[in-house]
Amino acid sequence: MKKILICLMSLVFVCSVGLLTAEEKDPLDEYEGKFWSGLEGLEKINFLKGFLAGIRACHTEIKYYKEVLEDPEEGDKNKAEVMGEVLDYIKSVFNCFELSYGQLIDGLDALYKDEANKVIPINRVITAVAEKIKGEIDDASYNAYVAELRNEYKK
Repeated sequence: MKKILICLMSLVFVCSVGLLTAEEKDPLDEYEGKFWSGLEGLEKINFLKGFLAGIRACHTEIKYYKEVLEDPEEGDKNKAEVMGEVLDYIKSVFNCFELSYGQLIDGLDALYKDEANKVIPINRVITAVAEKIKGEIDDASYNAYVAELRNEYKK
């Protein structure tokens, strides 16, 4: 049970599911556009590798616990359902795994060229950047989402 709670707490921080407000700063919020703009090419790749590895690790752990909880002898169906919902959330939100690091870097660099966007944490915008690159979101929706985040995090 402790492992499940630890995994879920990690997921909350990594996925930034909106439970925290700008006043209650998420540690990942420190990794914003100003931070990103200060990185060089290889540092950006390593940052993305670490970020995406964290997402994969959470997904793997939650998937394991979901399977354990679905076991009729050991499990709890309600908890397994919650784990399934979390897995679905990870799959739907972080769909940037099939993009190259170069594509993600180009997308984030383009976003953070605008000084006003540098207050937006990377973890809150990387999904929208991936969706824009893949053509899954139109420019108007992307710009509205970025504007919403800019307003939420402006200092």
